This record gives sequence, C-alpha cells and structure tokens, in this order.
Amino acid sequence: SSSHAVGCGLLLLLAVQLAAGLQAPPTEDDITDSDRYAWIYVVGAQGNIIKSSDAGRTWKCSHCGLKRLVTSTLNDVHFHTALVGFVVGDRGVVLKTVNGGANWVKADLPEASRDINLYGVHVFRPLIVHVVGEHGSVLSTDNGGDTWSVAAPVQVPNITGFLISPTLRSLRFSDSSNGVLVGDANFWWETEDGGESWAATNLSGVPWDHPDTSLRHLSIDQRANMVAVGLG
Repeated sequence: SSSHAVGCGLLLLLAVQLAAGLQAPPTEDDITDSDRYAWIYVVGAQGNIIKSSDAGRTWKCSHCGLKRLVTSTLNDVHFHTALVGFVVGDRGVVLKTVNGGANWVKADLPEASRDINLYGVHVFRPLIVHVVGEHGSVLSTDNGGDTWSVAAPVQVPNITGFLISPTLRSLRFSDSSNGVLVGDANFWWETEDGGESWAATNLSGVPWDHPDTSLRHLSIDQRANMVAVGLG
C-alpha cells in the first residue's frame, strides 16, 4: 500500500494552509516511484488530514481549517495509488481524493448509514472500496463512491447466546473475492464473495466470551499474509 494511517489528536497545522492551496494538483505524470513510498497521510480530530511528501520530515495540511468539508473525527485512511484515496470517520463521513489530497469530496451514503461511526476502509482498486463501522456495518462501492451498497450486519453470539452486531474496525482484501475483517469481538470474519456475506471464526487461544478483545487494525502483504493488532 502507498499510505499509512495514524490516530491523532487535534492537528492544528494551519500555517501551511495558504501555501498548500497555491500548489497545482498532481497528476500521474508527476508521480515518481520514490513519491509512492514517501507520501504519508495522517487523519484525526476535527476533520483534519495532514500529508507528508518526504517520509515525515515536513507536513502540510491537506484538509484543515476553512478548507474542511467536515469536522467529524476521522478514523482511517487508505490509498490504492498515490493519487486515489479514501478517508472514513464519525457520523457517516467518507471522503475521497483523486489528486493526492489536493482536493477532497464527501461521499453520499445511503440514509441509514449517514449517522454511524466508520472506522476502517480498504481501497482494493480505485473503483472498488469497502468500509466498516459500528453496529456490524459493511458498505461497498464498485464505482468509486458514486453509489454504495450495504451488506447485512455482521453478527456474533454474545456470552448468553444472543446475536449482537459488534463495532468493526478494519478490513483487507487479498483479491476481489476474498477478504478479512476484525473488530470489537474475539472473532475474525472472512468473505469469499466480495463482501456480500461474512463467516465468523473464533480467535485461536482467546475464550469465546472474553469481554475485552478488540482488534483495531489489519494489514496484508502481497502474499496474502495478514497481521492484526489491538487490545485485550
């Protein structure tokens, strides 16, 4: 992946806002191989997004101050290419850029999803994006965010046997059909149909009724090896 996501507090780097606004949006012809590894995006409170183009040595505002479309807390960011990326956050916020963060647009989600907090996003291809959040929510688009489909809520049994819809935190796809997601439960879920349905598997070595398990982020390499980190 060409991006990194970091949780953070208030990102009040407003001094560089004017300078950032004067730069012309980049195109694919402007992007070098070194750019793809040096560009880092950080999201956080008050709708702020900052970007480093030199592997973290300096930072500029990408979505700050008066330029912000939203002021919700932003929770995750993922880029498929150096230019095409998505950000998700509280209260149903999904933002998209196609020019490396020079400009952002807000996606229009289905009405039932507009107030939920969203915590994870994976841009599998520029047009294929998957998003997860609270209440077992999984949303997907196959047209770059113009329209979104909502899958049936992901559910698992609690300690008394009742089905609950946990908060989902992160997901990754290894190909167009197969993906994994994790969240506030001692389960992980797999799909083999592009996210239309998900099957739960208990985490190895963790009691099924463990109350404090929460996996917060999932990463995948080019060989489909995955690593999850979290609490509990």
